[in-house]
Amino acid sequence: MALRVRIFVPLALAVAGIQPGCSSSSAPSSASVDAGGDDGGDATGVGPGSDAGESDASGQQDASPDASTSAGPDSATDSGSDSGTGDGGGAADASSAADAADATDAANAADAPEASGGDASDGGCRVAQVFVDAVNGLDSNAGTSPLPYKTIGKAVATATGNACIKTIRASAGSYDTANGETFPLTLPSGVALIGDEANKGNAASAQVLIHGGGASYGGLWTPLVAPTGSTLAGLVITATPPPADAGSASAAGIVTVQSTTNITVRNCTLTGNTFVGLYMRDTTNAAVTGNVVTANGTGLYMLSTVSPGCSAKIESNVITLNVYGAEFDSPGGDLGGGALSSAGLNTLSCNTKYDLAVYASGIFAENDAWDHVPPVLNADASTSDIHASSTPPTTTGATLAASPCP
Repeated sequence: MALRVRIFVPLALAVAGIQPGCSSSSAPSSASVDAGGDDGGDATGVGPGSDAGESDASGQQDASPDASTSAGPDSATDSGSDSGTGDGGGAADASSAADAADATDAANAADAPEASGGDASDGGCRVAQVFVDAVNGLDSNAGTSPLPYKTIGKAVATATGNACIKTIRASAGSYDTANGETFPLTLPSGVALIGDEANKGNAASAQVLIHGGGASYGGLWTPLVAPTGSTLAGLVITATPPPADAGSASAAGIVTVQSTTNITVRNCTLTGNTFVGLYMRDTTNAAVTGNVVTANGTGLYMLSTVSPGCSAKIESNVITLNVYGAEFDSPGGDLGGGALSSAGLNTLSCNTKYDLAVYASGIFAENDAWDHVPPVLNADASTSDIHASSTPPTTTGATLAASPCP
């Protein structure tokens, strides 16, 4: 008598090569700016260049493929044969299901932000990055390197809804209202916006230019707001003049969110900002390194009105051809030799008035380059390196700038 054999073949859905990422349930990492929550009044009544010291998801792309692809496994197959072997249908089904799953995964991966490494602290997802190209991108794209978004605003919206996205990479182009940007752009906390660091965003005919403005807190008009943990690198940043209906708003290239920390601005070009290039208010542990700060009203400005105050490591910047180079209205500015271990190496030279204006004690400016050695203190505004209304900064290790002004 022939033996009939019933073979049970569990069909395992072999899913391979999944593009890691966060699901849509990931908690967004975001920060908001209250455009009207600050009346703009500095507690000291001092602003950049005031001469006060002289009495003067959006459609978030789901980065996780659908791991629950329904394959409808055959839980049992009946060979229906007296030969003692199965008819092979289960194996064929398994192969087909695996092929279908691979195709689904490939499609999902193409639509997901690109992964760039593992990070268990982000709920087990892999840290991802999205790409932006003002010239060749489309906001209907997936935000990947071959299919970039067109606007930084789209990338910001995507990153706000996906805690796995830690980097936005911007290609050369003009990111302005003509490109579809809406200002100000506020990065999510912990996200980096990176352009061309090697050229400080300013390569010939290939600038990574952010040019625009919108109302921010404190009566400031800015294209970029930087919250806690954010990084801006390799960008040219210029605020457009505020419109007449913006009242007394002042144009600032970058504004840090009040009472935040660990903000990085590196290898950028801050230029053409009529009020200030970088405005830091009540910001601690900022790092401002390797930037060119030129042709602004005031290059760098730091002010504290609440505890714990301000602190910024300022290192290897070229601060030149501004009206005022840098102004510190509160302690905590480390341009070299201070508590944040800045090596100095800044060039403060050829600014129209003071290269450095200090209205608080506790400012360090060691190992920097100036128009004069030692730096001239509290002389005429057009010839002084430093104006200090309180304790002058320490300037040990001062050197002469490469092309000093008289």
